[in-house]
Amino acid sequence: MQTISKTKAAVQIFKATKKAMSPRELIDIALKKKLIKVKGLTPSATMNADIINENKRRSSNGLKPRFKKNTANKWMYVGD
Repeated sequence: MQTISKTKAAVQIFKATKKAMSPRELIDIALKKKLIKVKGLTPSATMNADIINENKRRSSNGLKPRFKKNTANKWMYVGD
């Protein structure tokens, strides 16, 4: 099975679960479903950074960010 990017995996997981999650929860599910491969020691920190960086890129290009943090400090998917 071919792996996908962490943000694409996050989108798939959010669409399937329809609930807010921490980066650790996203990584755990993505690894369990074999959507991604990780090499580093802190994959949840990398997931968090990838989501933040994607939001910054989309905002700087005039697009709406796909992810939003809620009051419980968990990420939510808000759509494309």
